[in-house]
Amino acid sequence: MALVELQGPAPWGFRLSGGKDFNLPLTISRLTDSGKAAKAGVGVGDMVITIDGLSTENLNHLEAQNKIKACSGNLKLTMQRTAIENTQTLHTSSLTTNMDTTSATRYNTSIRLIIYNLQKLLSIIRQMHKHTHTHTHTHTHTWRAQ
Repeated sequence: MALVELQGPAPWGFRLSGGKDFNLPLTISRLTDSGKAAKAGVGVGDMVITIDGLSTENLNHLEAQNKIKACSGNLKLTMQRTAIENTQTLHTSSLTTNMDTTSATRYNTSIRLIIYNLQKLLSIIRQMHKHTHTHTHTHTHTWRAQ
């Protein structure tokens, strides 16, 4: 986990998705190029664990947005980085020989978003599989010939 402190005031340069009302963790879904969040190393797909020390586990989407909007000073976020974080430096360093830094950052952001969406899809498939498996053996029908 990483503690990120963004210098206030807003705009912070990111968009959230998820929340308790969506049964998904609060996650960074979009970054503004050269925004405060991007400059601080926040990535698309990173999960927001706390907002100014408040756990996001039981926050719905609107509550999280309101907590962020209410921040007039610096915004402190505890982030759970995506799995792609460990390979981002490798991708960026190899890409910058052929691309400028902005293009490399956009590439890495796209990769993070793809992995984040694949993780969400996998979670949904697992839930569906679990639901299907638990209901497969619960219905028994006996047919009698007349």
